[in-house]
Amino acid sequence: MKVSVGEGIVVVGTAHVSPASVAEVEATIRETRPAKVLVELDPARLQALRDPDAWQKTDLFRILREKKQHLFLLQLYLAAMQAQMGREAGASPGSELLRAVTVAEELGSQVVLIDRDVRVTLKRGFASMGFWARLRLFWNVWVQLLTPAKEGAAPVDVAKLLETDAITRMTDDFARFAPDIKVALIDERDALMASHIAEEAKSGSVVAVVGAGHLAGIQRHLAAPAAIPPRGPLLELPRRRVGFGTFLLLAVPVLYGAVLAAYLVNGRLDLVLEQTRSWIVLHALFAGLGAALALGHPLAILTGAATAPFTSFLPVGLKSGWLAGLVQANRRKPTVADFEAIKRLETLRAFWSNGVVRVLTVTALTNLGSIVATWVVAAQAFRGLLP
Repeated sequence: MKVSVGEGIVVVGTAHVSPASVAEVEATIRETRPAKVLVELDPARLQALRDPDAWQKTDLFRILREKKQHLFLLQLYLAAMQAQMGREAGASPGSELLRAVTVAEELGSQVVLIDRDVRVTLKRGFASMGFWARLRLFWNVWVQLLTPAKEGAAPVDVAKLLETDAITRMTDDFARFAPDIKVALIDERDALMASHIAEEAKSGSVVAVVGAGHLAGIQRHLAAPAAIPPRGPLLELPRRRVGFGTFLLLAVPVLYGAVLAAYLVNGRLDLVLEQTRSWIVLHALFAGLGAALALGHPLAILTGAATAPFTSFLPVGLKSGWLAGLVQANRRKPTVADFEAIKRLETLRAFWSNGVVRVLTVTALTNLGSIVATWVVAAQAFRGLLP
């Protein structure tokens, strides 16, 4: 879908998995021969397109150490969905963007990358979401990943999506489902890319290649370039804040400790010992159960169970799930085949058998088990205070 936006500006809205989009992008650049070709990419994504085996180089240990497994899981989900559509449509995700760069370099046009780092986008999106919004998002991600592909389902008609502007409607549907993260994923990037287009067009003709879901927003911004927000704030990492979920993780151990102190003051040492036993047993049980449900290695299950009673008292910092995940990654190292299969996860069996996903699920379900145990034990202790 090609549109002219002002003098010397052509914007091509593409489907990232469409062979027709690849052909349209190449034809537009060759016919226009612009001074600059602007592409919806950042340096890391361009490198990933040029090196399709980059998944194989992912350092899972670093992801777990830096507590970024939730970001990686969401990237995995987005990549798997795009790859599935690409197989149905006949083009690998982002092939039209890579083709734009290749043709521009061949013709001597300057290539300008106009998108921001996907990690900044995801962090800004998560920072804007409340506790319940995050739960809704990850519930839907897990449901999508765990839902087997329907046999005999009609393939995606990407050309029809572009012709009917259905991609924009899909974007609007996403906005209703996850409005907070949609601002970071779509709206902010519309403004950022429009800012680049308006600036670069001052010094020569440009062809901008962007996803069709961004086309309407970019057009709105370019219709009033003076109102486009500055890029600087859009590129900043969000400030750390204490959300509702973090507040609960901080508050429950503190309140639980206060309850035990009240028992001691009242001379109820028996209740203190009983609650301490419950804390240890239930945390070991629930954390170990979480790791077991993720089909973790026996040592990963043992690690999660043994460390949960102690790490659960730490509202921030080390968590039993991260330790269990590290053990899982060490004992059953994900193979090259696991990384290669990431973008082909379409069935329940493929999901659970993938070594990369196994590390993430061991981490997530062990932490979840520990959190559930904290709530159960705290509820028992608070009931003990009631007359």
